[in-house]
Amino acid sequence: MNERLREVDHIEILTLMDNYVDVILDSTKIVRRANLAGNGEIFRDTLVGEHGLSLLVTARAGGRKHTILFDTGYSAVGVPHNMEHLGVEPGGIEAIVLSHGHMDHLGSLHGLLEKMARPIPVLVHPEAFVSPRYLTRKDGGRDRFPAMLDRGEIETRGGQIRETAAPTLICEDMILVSGEVERTTSFERGMPNAAVERDGKMEKDPIRDDQALFLLLKGKGLVVIGGCSHAGIVNTVLYGKKLTGARTVHAVLGGFHLAGPLFEPIIGAQSGVFPMPSPFHLCSAAWDRRTRLPLPRRNEHRLCIGLDTSTVACFKNLSEKLGMPYQNLINLYLRDCALNQRKLKLKRAS
Repeated sequence: MNERLREVDHIEILTLMDNYVDVILDSTKIVRRANLAGNGEIFRDTLVGEHGLSLLVTARAGGRKHTILFDTGYSAVGVPHNMEHLGVEPGGIEAIVLSHGHMDHLGSLHGLLEKMARPIPVLVHPEAFVSPRYLTRKDGGRDRFPAMLDRGEIETRGGQIRETAAPTLICEDMILVSGEVERTTSFERGMPNAAVERDGKMEKDPIRDDQALFLLLKGKGLVVIGGCSHAGIVNTVLYGKKLTGARTVHAVLGGFHLAGPLFEPIIGAQSGVFPMPSPFHLCSAAWDRRTRLPLPRRNEHRLCIGLDTSTVACFKNLSEKLGMPYQNLINLYLRDCALNQRKLKLKRAS
């Protein structure tokens, strides 16, 4: 399959919700961060972080511009609050894409739909509506996921549900919604403690509704944006290459779901993603510190720490001046800093 994904000149990704907030980090040529102050005044209010994800994705090509929302965070108040603080008008959003049916990606959906000036499409995999879902515990018990997706509730608030497991081109073919991701790697086995009840029987939940976004940046390559990557971040990247025919992967960002004791055993995923010929990998806050640490040694020219491509070069230069091993300096940085991006801009090769 080769989806006819249109190349774009410019991609802008605004983080509306992530695990961490840090308003004192400096901006860079690639990343413009949220500020502590504006117009000579320190703000009374601030951005909030929560266990959830929401990204505003804007693509431009040939004088045309399209903006979509990818996921809506955990709480009903977090994303709307951050949008107001950042001056984002919901009326500019053309569609909402849901990465899957877990609560930490759906929380503000209803409230945001009510703020829209017009009905808008909501793209979702059919399995996202499946309920009840559970997380199993070591003691044999289980915790039930809240059922937060309801077709009637979405439609009542102006959402036009587009329910499909197939790859879907949107925004004049500038953005490709993956649909259900092919799973081909041996080491990415999903969420081991996820369960679902079907017809009164409990079974393992493969979270088939997991999906991602793909864009092609002119002169640079494939940009992959994951929500939780329950299908596996390597599977997701490989599927994006298969769908689009892209040879080069320029950027991989979003949620990778490799943090915590249940997922660290599959860190073999690193060897699948990071040797690929790509100069620009973006690790989100969900990428655990123990996952990050081995990467700079093997991929310092490809890893973007804190979403700043100049960071690695600065660390290497500083390590030489201080006489401190490069990896030790990286470890100190990761230990002492909360890494957070707010607005990322990617441009085509000139």
